[in-house]
Amino acid sequence: MDSALCPSFQCVEGALIIGVQEQERTSFLPRAIRVDDQFVGMTQDESLSEKFRFAGICSRHSCGHFRSGSCMLIKKHLPDLNPTIRPAELPKCSIRKNCKWYGEKGFYACSVCALISEKRLEVEPEQQQHYYYHRLA
Repeated sequence: MDSALCPSFQCVEGALIIGVQEQERTSFLPRAIRVDDQFVGMTQDESLSEKFRFAGICSRHSCGHFRSGSCMLIKKHLPDLNPTIRPAELPKCSIRKNCKWYGEKGFYACSVCALISEKRLEVEPEQQQHYYYHRLA
């Protein structure tokens, strides 16, 4: 799932607006809206980036939440939020079929996604770890 979408991305050009933050909960839009440079310019002067929920291509090792091959952000919140699985009650989601969290945790992730407000964590290039595996002959 190399093109998996992170549902807790930053406001950058090319990201997708997938919801509106309302009272510590996300209300998802029926269709994602691509962020352009004009919107990014507006969010630098105002706190609009705190009022919208963004999605973008999962950056894997460039994100501080990514460890051991998966997203630790959703894993961290699942036990605390006690997910319920009632597919009929899940919010409509414009990115579900490509969502990193859904790909890893299925409807469990969807049932708590609207409550998660943490964003992707940038990792400094020198902090990125690369592992090389050698096959022994």
